[in-house]
Amino acid sequence: MAPINIFEVGVWNEAVRSIDIISNSTLSDFKIDVAQKKISFNVSNMEGQGFCRIIIPNIIVENLWQHNYTILLNGVPHSFINWTDETNTYIYINYTPVEHQITIIPEYSSPTIMLLLPAILVVTLSIKRKLQRRNIKRS
Repeated sequence: MAPINIFEVGVWNEAVRSIDIISNSTLSDFKIDVAQKKISFNVSNMEGQGFCRIIIPNIIVENLWQHNYTILLNGVPHSFINWTDETNTYIYINYTPVEHQITIIPEYSSPTIMLLLPAILVVTLSIKRKLQRRNIKRS
């Protein structure tokens, strides 16, 4: 058992929604950024193994991430357990007893990444050519 923290996150499908977090940690700086499709908060001051169970209404999970998301712990992908019922998605994570930032962001599928790679390659090659031309002109 641990305290329940309730964060009201606005109106979704004409109803006020909240995200509940049950944790043995102190929570701070909870933010939801709909434009960036991101939820983040900090955890600290726990003894032993830290944990939190994040309860998010499915309407939010669908609108932000189409049910495909990843968890970052201090900016690094982190393992988690999740399950869904008719109303909510439950995300359970644990972590070492130090201060952490937890962020939930969209998980980009392999096809999306594969579509972006050629564009990244073209931009990288273009920049490299410009730099080479500058170096030739300076010589």
